[in-house]
Amino acid sequence: MSNRLEKEDSPYLQQHKENPVDWWPWCDEECADILNDGFVYIKVDREECPDIDKHYQEVHLQIQLAA
Repeated sequence: MSNRLEKEDSPYLQQHKENPVDWWPWCDEECADILNDGFVYIKVDREECPDIDKHYQEVHLQIQLAA
């Protein structure tokens, strides 16, 4: 089973062409439109808000350890 990465030139993306997830390469407005329709993105400046950054880094670590 191949996904949309099958035709990509990138060696990294080629590694994932047989994944069961239907991955899309970041290549056009369609990907951004799909993401923007379902999510709100917030970029936190690590230097201005180190406490918030630390919190999310800790949450990410806990999720990784629980998996």
